[in-house]
Amino acid sequence: MLELALRARDPGLQSVIRKYYPKASDEDWEKVLDDCHSAAEKAIAECRRPILDLLPETPLEPANVSATMRRAVPRTGRNDPCHCGSGKKYKNCCHDKDRERLQQSSEVAGLTRKELRASPERHLTQERLERATAAELAHMNPLEIPRFLLTDYFVRLSLSDLDRTSEYLERLGYADDLEDAWFFTMWAAVRAGRKDIGDRLMKLREPTGFTEDKLRLSQRLLIAQDDPAKCILLIEEAARNALRTEDSEELMDLAYSVAFSRFSALGILLYRAVLPFVSPEKTEQQYEQMLMIRDRLNLTPDDPVHELLEANIAKSGEDAEAALREAEKKFEAKRREVRTLRESLDQLQKELVRRERSSVADSSAPGPATTESDEKLRELRQKVKFLESTLKESHTERNALERLLEEMQAKVEALHQRAQRVPAGNGSDADADHEEQLLLPQDAEGQHPLRLIEFPRDFHERFREFPHHVSRAAMVMLGRLAGGDSAAFSGAKRLKSRPNIVRQRIGIDFRLLFRLLPDRIQVIDLIPRQDFERKIKTL
Repeated sequence: MLELALRARDPGLQSVIRKYYPKASDEDWEKVLDDCHSAAEKAIAECRRPILDLLPETPLEPANVSATMRRAVPRTGRNDPCHCGSGKKYKNCCHDKDRERLQQSSEVAGLTRKELRASPERHLTQERLERATAAELAHMNPLEIPRFLLTDYFVRLSLSDLDRTSEYLERLGYADDLEDAWFFTMWAAVRAGRKDIGDRLMKLREPTGFTEDKLRLSQRLLIAQDDPAKCILLIEEAARNALRTEDSEELMDLAYSVAFSRFSALGILLYRAVLPFVSPEKTEQQYEQMLMIRDRLNLTPDDPVHELLEANIAKSGEDAEAALREAEKKFEAKRREVRTLRESLDQLQKELVRRERSSVADSSAPGPATTESDEKLRELRQKVKFLESTLKESHTERNALERLLEEMQAKVEALHQRAQRVPAGNGSDADADHEEQLLLPQDAEGQHPLRLIEFPRDFHERFREFPHHVSRAAMVMLGRLAGGDSAAFSGAKRLKSRPNIVRQRIGIDFRLLFRLLPDRIQVIDLIPRQDFERKIKTL
């Protein structure tokens, strides 16, 4: 806009833009105008380059190297009769034309890539469906797609184009084998808040006798979103049912359903109430759902319940480790018991073999001695049989304990990995104190000039590594800092080891590092909190 005002020699437009930056001095403003003009000149020069310099060296639509190419023309010998039926030799008929066609071979025999794109439905496979782009999915004819692929097709299409998904479902008409596709489309409509899509889907199933009470709570709230009184009654009914069963899954579904309805703020409060009772394995996923709702409401990417959740997870880790130690003790005791039984059984078996040999040698001698020997043999055989039975039971118990031990070890390992991946809440006081020791006291408040933001070359790729709400919060913070918002500098502190570098918190768990120059902000990196000290050493 500034460059447009300069080129149009329009002081009125310049003044309109200028009034939004009242804190910028005239000198700073002139510098901004010069930077805008330089950036525009570079962009114009790039657009004026020869068109051939902008063309890629490789085709825009290269062959899919991950798939097997099939010949677009049949294999024919040069001197064989041409496959077109002209009666001429192949080399004198279609050979040259087929060479060009062969260069455009696709994954389907007899078709070029252009011909395959023109009618992809008839030759659609699961692999090609997974590779298809949103635009390609939207332009397919569902009537020609193989029936067994329709569910996957509608699942993928509903994530990018709900209107077209509903249109195609209506074109096909509802059938039992499309129930999964119907429900997933309804789920996507709930996430998007599209009541019009929900109404269309319900109308589609009216001839089958399908009624609203068979829907999940989130779907019922979508259909009834224009009737707040009905929505409250549905929420109250679901809450009563959940309280009767005390089922954490029902409680979680209640929070999820309300959060994705028009009562999003109430849904966040329900999440706070329910999350402490959810198993640690599911906490992280559900917490991410809540952060998504906070992001939609333009709330900060922090929630007070985070610290409590991490404390619960830490306690679960301690309980799991205690259970693991107990399981290890039981397993070791059972292992010793099995070893002792095995040794006793071996000794009895050896004794039995020795007595049986001795009994055979003495069997010719009549009298009470033979009868006494037989009695001892019977007792010995019964002992061996009893020990074998006991050993078998002990083996079974030991194997069960071993499986339990493996499960406990896996659970503890998962909790350890999660603790390393996501730092706990605000951290301990010791951690906070340690971070503060690496920082200088906060600068005195003052007026901050208008600055431009300068990003490192790979920062866009770096942003993709973080959740959306974290990246969004970082960009909002940078915008406030660049605009000279004094409140944005609250908590921003310089590093002791590099005083020209400033650290600012992004939520609880992330840190933004940047340099404050007179006319611009040089962004250095966005990092997880636990990497803060390590990052300082590399600067």
